[in-house]
Amino acid sequence: AATGVSFAPPERDGLFGGSGGGLFGGGAASSGGIRLFGGTGGGLFGAAAATADAGSAAAAATTLAAAPPREGEALGGSDEDGEVVGDEEVTAVYGWTPSITLELVDSVETGEEGEEELYSQRSKLYRFRDGEWKERGLGEARLLRNRQTGRIRFLLRQEKTGKVAANHFVIEHPPYCDLRPNETSDKILVWCAQDYADGDLQVEQLALRFGTPELADAFKEAFADAKVRNAAAAA
Repeated sequence: AATGVSFAPPERDGLFGGSGGGLFGGGAASSGGIRLFGGTGGGLFGAAAATADAGSAAAAATTLAAAPPREGEALGGSDEDGEVVGDEEVTAVYGWTPSITLELVDSVETGEEGEEELYSQRSKLYRFRDGEWKERGLGEARLLRNRQTGRIRFLLRQEKTGKVAANHFVIEHPPYCDLRPNETSDKILVWCAQDYADGDLQVEQLALRFGTPELADAFKEAFADAKVRNAAAAA
């Protein structure tokens, strides 16, 4: 009786009893290993491997190992003298002119060129509309004095867009420009003004919020001084 069963495959025997190592008993070449159908060439059905296959593999390897294009070599190719030929840049189309010409502008006039800055502090402006306070913009709250007339105005532009959020003269004419502290915060000042921010005269209720109560007090002093100076300029 057998003491055990071995599952190791035979080293040289074929699948159906042949001695050559092929799948159906074909003889194996003396220099090769086991072939699928007993052929001697190493192919799938015993056919000899084509020399062209080896040549193709060698050519593919040579192509993969080829050096990259040299520096300065253009994709457009080269002329007969070997000089690089690039694509010609089109700068004009015959018989056609653009309807719009783009020109570089060195500076943009803001209307503040003839004014002197007396005060500036970053703050957030609100406007009372539709029964609630709505944010108008974040930017520099400024007091600007016209060098010719001496009149002082309050101006705030949105710092991201430059759009005017508030623009009015600082006058001593109640109820206009009468600064009042906000009931809920000593960092907020509220007043009413004849504002021109949207181009036309509008009576607006404005509020300005500062980072600290001290900054709010400094604005209140500068605002009061502007009213006195405007009254003197109008006299």
